[in-house]
Formats: sequence, C-alpha cells, structure tokens
Amino acid sequence: MSVLTRPRHPLVETALGIARQWCEGRTIDGAPALAHAVQVALKLGEHVPDAPPALVAAVLVHDSPEFAPSEVRWDNVLTVALGDDVREVVAALEREHHTLNADAPELPPLDDVATIQASAADKIVSLTSILSRAAAAEDPDEFWRVRQPWPKPPPANPPRQRPQRHQSPDASNPPT
Repeated sequence: MSVLTRPRHPLVETALGIARQWCEGRTIDGAPALAHAVQVALKLGEHVPDAPPALVAAVLVHDSPEFAPSEVRWDNVLTVALGDDVREVVAALEREHHTLNADAPELPPLDDVATIQASAADKIVSLTSILSRAAAAEDPDEFWRVRQPWPKPPPANPPRQRPQRHQSPDASNPPT
C-alpha cells in the first residue's frame, strides 16, 4: 500500500487534482511534471510510511509556484484548498529551489522536519532521474560534460559565515 492508494485522504485527493491541472503540458527531466509529483509522493511514502496527509499533499503540489497559471496566486489557492501546513512546506521548498544555485542557499531549519522530508524525497527522485538519463545516454561522458550543474558547485574556498537563524518578520516593528 502506498501514500496514494485509494481510498485517498480528501486532502491528498484535492492536491492530486490541483497537481493534475497545474502540471498539464509541463515536463520535468523530460517526463510529464505530474509523474514527477507522483514519484516524489511515492518516494516520501517509501521512507516515511506514516506521512501525514498534509505532507503528501505538499509534495504533490511542491512545484505549484512554477506551474500555477500566472494570474493565480498559488499561495492563496493552496491555503484555501489544502491549508496553511501545505502552503508553508511548498513555500519553503520554493525558497530552497530558488536559492540552490546561490552562494548561500536557503535551507530549511533543522527543526522543520516536514520540509526536510519533502525536500529529501524531491532530491532523491531528481537525482535518480538524472543518473538514469546519464546511464542511458549514448555517450554518458558527453551527457555529464554538457549538463548544467545542479546545484552549482560551491566556491573552492567559501568564506566562513555564521549560520543565520530563520526569523519571521515582527509585525510590530515593520522595516523602514
């Protein structure tokens, strides 16, 4: 039995519907984007068999910021349809995706177990796909020569920085 076996939790069913709609016609690593979302959910369930429905829902829609129609506020849709927990994990993954190639990527805090589990499942699926495509390539060495690094390799001698703690903005003290 998998995290997507029927009957599905209503939250998972709703997330799967949103993913179907927003992934339609899109590809990730040369395959339909919905297949990627489903593979990430299945990988999550393989490693976290008792994953809560909100976490399964989050991985199904984790690429929503990229795939939602431009006129749609994806964060509002996810909050209304799936709840704050799902939106928060998706937002954290979006921040991570956008900063992976930065000099100082924004990684989830260690106490954000849900986001770390979702991120790990996504990375396992993505790396497995890349490695499979390299192995199937006519010339695997050429595949690696032309492939853009993901994420970008770190600088040879990165500057030492103090770890930053993730802090939420203080509404009583707005930025000036």
